[in-house]
Amino acid sequence: MSVVAFPRDKGFTLIELMVTVAVMAITLTVAVPAFTQLINGNRLTSQANEVLSALSYARSEAIRRNDDVVFCHSPNGTSCSAPSGNWQGWILFAASDPAVILASGRFNTQLRVIPSSNLANAAHALRYNSQGFIRQQANANLLTGSLRICHPSGRPEQNSRDVRFISGGRVTVTSVIDASCSRPGD
Repeated sequence: MSVVAFPRDKGFTLIELMVTVAVMAITLTVAVPAFTQLINGNRLTSQANEVLSALSYARSEAIRRNDDVVFCHSPNGTSCSAPSGNWQGWILFAASDPAVILASGRFNTQLRVIPSSNLANAAHALRYNSQGFIRQQANANLLTGSLRICHPSGRPEQNSRDVRFISGGRVTVTSVIDASCSRPGD
């Protein structure tokens, strides 16, 4: 009679499983807030860069077309209007042919978009003239100001991006700490 050797059962013990679950819980506790912060930061940066790109495009189109190009708030992607609260989107069009939209975009609904008082007073519109200077929509005055894109939560710490424009046509983006998502300076 020969002895049959049974293979040892392979698997996890209860203690090994509990240690693994504890390590996963600690890792997730640390990783999830950091991941949320990363997502919010990327969302802010991408929206600010989209506006920066649109304004650069507006300036180059104004010079190329030898015509004024308008950047303004648009809730529907077809016409300019003053926002009732938060900006929903924007459009670009040549002043000589407002029916032809050169570009348009929407803002993420989780973000607040707040214009500086100069931009709000200019009917929420910028006008690039054929020399590439930013002018107010309603008149020929040079315009400086900001468009603040803000995430209302405290994550990331620098929860706002200011898209600043000056009358010379130059546009920059800066990170700002603004927990209350207030109106930016001009």
